[in-house]
Amino acid sequence: MSYAWYPRPQYRSILGARDGAASIEFALCATGFLALLIGTLQVALVFFVQNSVQTVAETVARQVLTGQIPSGMTHEQFRTRACATLPAFLKCGNLYVDVRKLDSFGEIAPFNAGLSFDASGRVRDSTQFELGGAGDIVILRLLYDWPVGTAPLGLRLSDQNSASRIIVGTMAFKAEPYA
Repeated sequence: MSYAWYPRPQYRSILGARDGAASIEFALCATGFLALLIGTLQVALVFFVQNSVQTVAETVARQVLTGQIPSGMTHEQFRTRACATLPAFLKCGNLYVDVRKLDSFGEIAPFNAGLSFDASGRVRDSTQFELGGAGDIVILRLLYDWPVGTAPLGLRLSDQNSASRIIVGTMAFKAEPYA
């Protein structure tokens, strides 16, 4: 018995083929997965910078608390001292210092720490600096202007008009009665 060979229609061979199906499925899923992975890494980086700035605030606050930083220090000298404890990946030019002496811990409340932005996105620094002395209640805030750029899938990590985020490290304490 002999079978006649009839050409199959072309569309049937394409629909039935399995060659490269995994590649096509990967291409469809990879873009979303990579966007999610990049977004997760950017959020993790913001948290890492937040932790770094908070650690610097704790270090400098400890120096104020124990009297290692004299009460006669100027704003710029204090900022330079804080910059010396910044990790290498953070620029000193983006660090702002706000230090205020308070009468009681009850005065600690959210307040404007002294940074604002003009229409072009440049920082206007109007921070205060009142270091206090032995036995004074002090709130210390280190503000870091972190350039975050843009994230995939419309994730907006910036909290300013420009593509930056203000990272804040805060410490409130009562200085020791050093003499």
